[in-house]
Amino acid sequence: LNTHPRPRLSLVTRQAWSGDPRAAAIWGLGRCAALEVPDLEIRLVDMEEEGALPNVARVLASSIEEDGWRVSETTVKVPRLIDIPLPSAQFQPRHGTWVITGGRGALGRHVAKFLAEKGASHIRLAGRSEPSQEDLAAFEALSSLGACVDYVTADVHVEKDVENLLKADPPVVGIIHAAGVLDDHSILHLNREHLN
Repeated sequence: LNTHPRPRLSLVTRQAWSGDPRAAAIWGLGRCAALEVPDLEIRLVDMEEEGALPNVARVLASSIEEDGWRVSETTVKVPRLIDIPLPSAQFQPRHGTWVITGGRGALGRHVAKFLAEKGASHIRLAGRSEPSQEDLAAFEALSSLGACVDYVTADVHVEKDVENLLKADPPVVGIIHAAGVLDDHSILHLNREHLN
C-alpha cells in the first residue's frame, strides 16, 4: 500500500474559461499531462479576476480531489458532465463565406463537402502550398454541389496571410481550423521546439 501522496503540480491561469487562448492552452496542456503522467497530481485553477486570489489560495491548500477549478471572488466551480436533450434543429450553414484551413487535407475536404451539401453558398479553402491538379478536381466537385469555392494560399502562423484570408465577399461567417501537422510526442518528451 502506497501511503505517500502523489507530487502535485498546480497551474493557475486567468480567464482560461472566458476567452484567453494562452490560458486555455495551458489548461489543455495540463489536461494532457494529467492523462499521460498519472503519478503526478495536476490541479488546474482558473481565476476570473484579481479579487479571486484569496479563494485561489484556499483551493490550492484544500485536499478536495478535483483537477479543475474555476474561481471568482464569490464562487468556486468545478466542471461536471450533465445530460441535456439533443437539439432537434438540423445544422444549416449561415449565408456568407466559410473559411476552412487545411483545405487540401482529408479533414478539410470532408468538412467542405459537408458544408456544400448543407447549402453553404461560399467556401474558402486555405493551405500553405499551391493546390495540385487532384486538389483542383476536388474543388470543382464541391462547386458542382452549388457552392462558390475558392482557394487561398496562406499560413495561419503569418498574420498578413490570415488578414488576406479573412477578406471575403460575402463576409466570413464561420472558420473551421482543420489544418495540422502530425508531430506528436508524449508530454515527457516535448521540448521548446515542439511547443513552438
